[in-house]
Amino acid sequence: MNCDLFAICGFVRKYNTPHNVACHGFITRFCKGPDKDKCKRLEYRRAYGLQPEDEMLPTGLIVKIDI
Repeated sequence: MNCDLFAICGFVRKYNTPHNVACHGFITRFCKGPDKDKCKRLEYRRAYGLQPEDEMLPTGLIVKIDI
């Protein structure tokens, strides 16, 4: 089962593409898998009521990923 915010998550929408292998592990683990409740993007949204920037990984790190 996917995260409740999967369809509107900026990270998923931007980086869940067939050619972006670097992010598939994060999406599998945090968005679709066992660590959904540990996603820092979800924590941010709950705390501030805003979606974090797309470049925020589910681990909370901010990175620039070329797509």
